[in-house]
Amino acid sequence: MKKRIILITGANRGLGAATGIKLSEQGHHVIFTARNNHKLSILKKQLSHQHSSVDFIPLDVTRPDSIIEAHHTIANHYPQIDTLINNAGIYTSGTVDISTINDQAILEAFTTNTLGPLKITQQFLPLIKQSPEGIIVNVSSGMGAIVEMDSGSPAYRISKTALNVTTKLLHHELYEQGIKVNSVCPGWVRTEMGGPSATLSIDEGIRGIIWAATLKKKGPSGGFFRHGKPLQW
Repeated sequence: MKKRIILITGANRGLGAATGIKLSEQGHHVIFTARNNHKLSILKKQLSHQHSSVDFIPLDVTRPDSIIEAHHTIANHYPQIDTLINNAGIYTSGTVDISTINDQAILEAFTTNTLGPLKITQQFLPLIKQSPEGIIVNVSSGMGAIVEMDSGSPAYRISKTALNVTTKLLHHELYEQGIKVNSVCPGWVRTEMGGPSATLSIDEGIRGIIWAATLKKKGPSGGFFRHGKPLQW
């Protein structure tokens, strides 16, 4: 197995933290980033004595200055990024109808869930291009799939549908350069976001993310997957 340098956003808890820990245990070098510096520091204390191949850098995907500062720090320490996992996201408007939702709720979800991954990708793309096998993973949701579209959570659904479109556009632009871009739905997972009633454990939820983050050279690109199996858009 080739050791990869992996950057994860929203990695101070839940799926992001668990994904990073598992990838580190597999021998990859993992850069944990999150906007909550306090929680990131706690995770650093927990992991640094167990995992030597880890780094922790503050990064708020909604703030351009934070993205630029994190990029500056990372670019000064790493020659490349082999895998970018755009995991940071928020869940909003769960009980609101599309007919009554306000602009602010939609913009809040869109800024974090769609523009965040796009801006991170744009900023770190030069480092990803330095990798011989660059991979971008956008953590999406089946709630953003047109074929599965239902009522409820309109802001979240819109933002994840737009993230899937972003995945397809990036795939078509970057595939000839050898960079794979995929969307991944982890399923309904028992995290702070998913809640205690969710059907999947965190270990079950991260499997598909890890699969996409460590694809072999002949692996797929431009797809939407859950647990490594294709989903319809």
